[in-house]
Amino acid sequence: MSIVHVDCSTIADNPHCPHGPMVKFTKRVKNATKVFYGCSACRDPKECPFHLNLGEVLSEAKLRVIAEAKSRLSEGRSSTVCRRVRRECGKLEKGQRRYCRMCFEFVLPVDKKRHKGHDLLLRITDKQLRTPSFFLAAKTNDKKEAQYWFDGRTKTFLASIPSIIGANAVLCVGTPTVFEILHTKNVPSFLLDIDSRYMTFYDVHEFAWFNMFNFHFLSDETENLKNLQRLLDTDKTCIILDPPFGCRLELLSYTVDRLRQLCTGESFVFLVLPYFMEPRVLQYFPNFEMSDYVLHYENHSKMKQHKNSAVRFFTDAPPSILELPSDEGYRHCSKCDRWRHPSNRHCDICGTCPSKNATTYKHCDKCATCVKQSWQHCDDCERCFLAPHKCHDNPQLLKRKRTEKLEKRKRKKK
Repeated sequence: MSIVHVDCSTIADNPHCPHGPMVKFTKRVKNATKVFYGCSACRDPKECPFHLNLGEVLSEAKLRVIAEAKSRLSEGRSSTVCRRVRRECGKLEKGQRRYCRMCFEFVLPVDKKRHKGHDLLLRITDKQLRTPSFFLAAKTNDKKEAQYWFDGRTKTFLASIPSIIGANAVLCVGTPTVFEILHTKNVPSFLLDIDSRYMTFYDVHEFAWFNMFNFHFLSDETENLKNLQRLLDTDKTCIILDPPFGCRLELLSYTVDRLRQLCTGESFVFLVLPYFMEPRVLQYFPNFEMSDYVLHYENHSKMKQHKNSAVRFFTDAPPSILELPSDEGYRHCSKCDRWRHPSNRHCDICGTCPSKNATTYKHCDKCATCVKQSWQHCDDCERCFLAPHKCHDNPQLLKRKRTEKLEKRKRKKK
């Protein structure tokens, strides 16, 4: 079974699951197609089992189950209660401040008994109150809302991008650690995230519980939308997104378009994804280009600083103005008029700095393009492959050879 079509044209009017409007999918099952509504946020049906076949109507019983599931999703939090508790906690002396890592809430003196035996953080400072990542353990479900925190260098650079491009406001979508930096520097900014735990730390004019794959506010929709519109009513907005790598880009493109409609001035988007997703990114964001900047996560086994991270950002901002950190080795290529990775060398034949993976490429005259150093040209296959290469692994070559054999047989018969 495979998804063959994602219909974004009627999302706002579709039936709801706990994560907001579902999406109409068309799936191929053997030789037939099946059209149904499924959750936009969860790729694993076990995380959100609600789906609806086309033409089916949600029963009253199922609507009650969905409402109960959404209540569990918020874990009992509301922006009003969170605001009151946070302000009361801020008035306490440092020695009296407590945070429960099991219930994800601040503990007031009157509630101490309710949190007896829980994992508590004690003696919380004013600085820690402004840095939620100090309290929150990252979620690890890759098929829903896996959280990978940017390392120090990466989040510092991302937080500097708005000033580099001259933005007046910053919208952070799924990038809470970048928002933390901007927030502490009093940069006009707003955080959209599907993690409801941030309600504990931010007011409604700073944070909205939000599903980035169907443009849906999961609470306080009217108030959050007004606050978001207030931020985006400016000359130039910077939008930074860090979606799950397995996301449906059709849905992400839908939300980006909706966000841009709210912007009254210019808007530039910075989309964090691996470089090997470039063909798919350009399919749904045709005006974007990939930057050479290598992003790292501090809690991702494959994307840490000491690893060869595949993560980049794609943007529609003019590449010539995006100055990358020279203290990390990045340099300006005068021929491309772009900032490049230190290993990415200009090829005069191709007319660009061709490397995608932060290594130096070489030019293949037979292929008329640049390839990785580990690749070699195969004359039989008429293209370059990772060495060592076995021709029988190439389906195009096998097809060509079969065609040649058939033609030989036909000639012999004649």
